Amino acid sequence: MWLFFLWVIIIALTLLLLVTTSIRVRRRRGVAFFHPYAECRGGGERVLFLSIQAVQEMDPNLPIFVYCGCKTLTGVEILEAAKQTFKINKFPRPDNIHFVQQPSLKNLRFLLEPSTYPRLTLLGQSIGSMIVAAAALWEMPADIFIDTTGFAFTYPIAWICGCKVISYTHYPTVSTDMITVVKSGKEAFNNSKLLANITLFRRLKVWYYKVFAWIYGVVGQFSHLVLVNSSWTLNHIVALWNVPDRTHILYPPADTKYLQKFAVDRRAPPRCQPSSSSSSSTNLVISLGQFRPEKNQELQLRAFARFLRNHRQQQQQEKRPLEEKKGKRIDDKNIKLVLIGGCRNEDDQKRVKNLKHLASTLGILDRVVFEVNASFKLLVEYLAAAHVGLHTMVNEHFGIGVVEFMAAGVIPVAHRSGGPLMDIVIKHKGQDVGFLAETEEEYASCISKVLNLEPAKRRKICEIGRDRVNQFSNEEFLNRFKKLSKSVIFPGKR
Repeated sequence: MWLFFLWVIIIALTLLLLVTTSIRVRRRRGVAFFHPYAECRGGGERVLFLSIQAVQEMDPNLPIFVYCGCKTLTGVEILEAAKQTFKINKFPRPDNIHFVQQPSLKNLRFLLEPSTYPRLTLLGQSIGSMIVAAAALWEMPADIFIDTTGFAFTYPIAWICGCKVISYTHYPTVSTDMITVVKSGKEAFNNSKLLANITLFRRLKVWYYKVFAWIYGVVGQFSHLVLVNSSWTLNHIVALWNVPDRTHILYPPADTKYLQKFAVDRRAPPRCQPSSSSSSSTNLVISLGQFRPEKNQELQLRAFARFLRNHRQQQQQEKRPLEEKKGKRIDDKNIKLVLIGGCRNEDDQKRVKNLKHLASTLGILDRVVFEVNASFKLLVEYLAAAHVGLHTMVNEHFGIGVVEFMAAGVIPVAHRSGGPLMDIVIKHKGQDVGFLAETEEEYASCISKVLNLEPAKRRKICEIGRDRVNQFSNEEFLNRFKKLSKSVIFPGKR
């Protein structure tokens, strides 16, 4: 029996050697981006296409390959959509950007889907990413492999095939925070009620996370240049991968120029009327984010309800509406909360229904507007109208929505953790750019504080906030990407 297994191992190693040797022999000068969902138009895709632009600005003649598994769009269509979505004026040589969309990649993309693995999802997706990466490198080998998705298990595959690896990590696949949540026995988006309540299952999951974290740390070390999107991510990646000398923060790009055109002093209400409620209020509190459990819109509703209770109590005590020092009345009836977000599936739609029920239970349903899958035009109108922007996600790796608040002149009240705490809502030039909170009471207090700011103080916070977000611009991203990656992509070139 042991001879059989020995022969299986020998045959497997021989095949691996033949495959990698073939890839190495056929490897050509070029930069390959591993991004199987390149047709999507989210923050990860903005990083992808601006990275491509940066490489082309350094050398437009260097071939670029995008490993993509899209079945519905051609490479030309994907590139054109990216230019429009991410406001990229032009690529130096679009004809030198090649989308690798062979049938093998299209047919294997399901291996990256969480739904493919009802159990051991992290492990399943990671092994699946190795298979997809191997297929991509077989189809079009290149000497530089850049991953902009966070699938770290692809790095040893690329390394074996002779590639230099650059990684951009939006958030660690596993972290100490995830392990802590499971240990605590609290129900969360990554810790089901069954696991949270049964000690044995909880211990097994903690063990699984720890083993996975160790393997994750090993594969991460195959990256020659490690780029991360925030200080929070940096701390976790350095702890897991242990390569601090080649790990750097590269903030994700945010095109906020159009948002910075909004007036700060005079807030025009949205020009449209949502079906759920009139929105003529000039005292809008808004939140941006998909209706996912980790976004914690429930806390937003409870905090807003508490704010209204406190507001009414103060009204009764003073026998008049709250007033700003310059005499402008804050009408209690014109304070509304608008929850703007997308629904991906039936679970998200059910979550919206539950949030509406909670708003009704709290007695604030007439003060809350739900904008589900809102148009971009409507989103911009709300950003131009709002005074307060709520963010309640715990340990969000960065927080692009908070950046958009600040650019639009909306004062953020963000969760005191993750990217907002360490990178965004921090003092700039010695001045506040927003507020941080953690509890229902703190959020209610911060909402009241922002709505009662003197106009001059409010204007100052907004202007400082806008100056702060310039550090997250497309131009900053391009310049820093080129500076950090040049030695890997163009070794010896000054």
